[in-house]
Amino acid sequence: MLLLTAAASFGQTAANTYPDAFLSMGLSYDRYAPEAQGSKVAGWISLGASVGTNSGTYSLSTVDVTYKYTAIRTGVAKVVNQTSDWVLLAYADGGVAAPVSSSAAGTTSTSLLGTFSAGGILLYKMPNNYYAVFAMRFMNVATVGTYPIGEVGFGKAF
Repeated sequence: MLLLTAAASFGQTAANTYPDAFLSMGLSYDRYAPEAQGSKVAGWISLGASVGTNSGTYSLSTVDVTYKYTAIRTGVAKVVNQTSDWVLLAYADGGVAAPVSSSAAGTTSTSLLGTFSAGGILLYKMPNNYYAVFAMRFMNVATVGTYPIGEVGFGKAF
């Protein structure tokens, strides 16, 4: 959420250091999405910044968007394992989800719902500090329940 979710470029460089920041984006698929959400597919974008020097811990901010809802979450991700070009992270985040207030989207409510998610991210390092992002998270939205969300995307380390 993300699912980031979503988060790219936690991999280490040849000098065994982690990047200071990253930007990633992609698509998520929610098989159990409620009809009110409008779509089982959402777009997401995440921005992360290192917490400390070479700690492997990142502060993440993520925005998920469908044509009916937008969610904004912030949280933390931690590198738990790395081999060659693959990096595994654990993460958790929380935030709010709100319907788009638009007659074109078929919604008129502007109430906010709390949202929390946690999961894992698998990254594959590509040339020039680009990453392929694969994630699975479990999301809980107030009054909706908890369900799994798969994510795929790409990112760039800075």
